[in-house]
Amino acid sequence: MATFISNSSLIKGLTLAGNVIYREIIRITSRGGKGGYPKKVREGISLEAAQGKENWGSIAITSRPNIDGYNYAIMFELGTGLTGPRGQKYKIAPKNASVLKFPWTASQNISSSRPPGSASGDVALDKDGNVYLPYVMHPGMRPNPFLQQAVDAKADEVLKVLGQSFEYQILDGPKVEVIK
Repeated sequence: MATFISNSSLIKGLTLAGNVIYREIIRITSRGGKGGYPKKVREGISLEAAQGKENWGSIAITSRPNIDGYNYAIMFELGTGLTGPRGQKYKIAPKNASVLKFPWTASQNISSSRPPGSASGDVALDKDGNVYLPYVMHPGMRPNPFLQQAVDAKADEVLKVLGQSFEYQILDGPKVEVIK
């Protein structure tokens, strides 16, 4: 005997399962999850509507670029720079100014061109201890696979939700006989 799950039950179960993972992603990336992720990471993540048709279905949690064009969730998930997919430093330059300003303590680990007024590589500091650089070569950040962590952390709960959603929703299908 073949069995079929009603389309509405399939979509309901997938939506509930997707919500379990989505809530875990939000928890991990929030201050409550002590993730310390920028708000821009959460802003780019969304739970799409479940799709279902004739005994199959899918649910997607997507990451899209923010209004500034950067996909922060993917940058955090996969890493950037030397430890990211491309394996190289990347240049950060000012958009609406001629130099970048950093506190000296923060800039000591940044590879850059020589700052203005530093012929021999000495750093020019202002009275507040800031350094001004025309650009920096950022080494990047290590991958932090929070999306995968959320899926792994909630796998058992997702299976339980799907099982409960479908347990009473299996419909008897037509009897199938094989004739030789």
